Amino acid sequence: KMAVNKLEKVTGKQLSDIEGDDINSFLRIYGKEVSDITLRSKYQLLSSVYNFLYSHKYISFNPVQFTDPPKATVIYKKPLTELELEKIKNVCEKLPLKESLRNMAIIHFFVSTGCRVSELCKVKMEDLDLENKICKVKGKGKKERPVVLSDRACYRIKLYLGTRENISPASPLFAHIRGDEIEMTKDGVERMLQKLRRNAGVENLTCHTFRRFYATELRRRGVNIQMIATSLGHANLNQINRYSLYNQQELIDTIRKSM
Repeated sequence: KMAVNKLEKVTGKQLSDIEGDDINSFLRIYGKEVSDITLRSKYQLLSSVYNFLYSHKYISFNPVQFTDPPKATVIYKKPLTELELEKIKNVCEKLPLKESLRNMAIIHFFVSTGCRVSELCKVKMEDLDLENKICKVKGKGKKERPVVLSDRACYRIKLYLGTRENISPASPLFAHIRGDEIEMTKDGVERMLQKLRRNAGVENLTCHTFRRFYATELRRRGVNIQMIATSLGHANLNQINRYSLYNQQELIDTIRKSM
């Protein structure tokens, strides 16, 4: 609805009166305000709306057929290195004990599972199976999937849980320092990582940095892209194109060897 309202406002026309040139003009104007990815997303929404209207004969022609889809610029961000990861862990170890153990557990959970921050925040104790090194997470659309925990992740989680009191199956796995029943929020985890980034002297560190690190490491170890996409909770392979699945220097070396 927001995309349609924006289109009508920019063009000064009703939805049924809009032509292909109007949509192209809208994309040029709106493209100056938003990122390429957002613009492409809005275009896809408008395309879906017009396809529905045309297929149900609410309009006599589909103007989207006469438009040029915006191209999203793919920016490959530098993946987290093993050295940067060690620097972050070293900073964690200097924090007060409970905070240190919690942060280390979160970092190892991210590295081991490649989870989204929203998924991490929603994990409850009842979702955790340390014996089988499995954890259930709820992704987009409330889709549930199992993720595998490494031995290190299990070890760090056990250490952290040893500092918690009155844990119930409904308790959050990762809790706020102020209370063991207060689940962490996305903003809270991001603030934690930014503090670690500054103190560790790491150039770029966000929750998504660990997701790229996870995907890149799996690909480096020979896991096929379909499996990586599934483990990340992606519905299709196109969604994984945003990740740089190869270390750039390794890619350069491989190409040179093939010449």
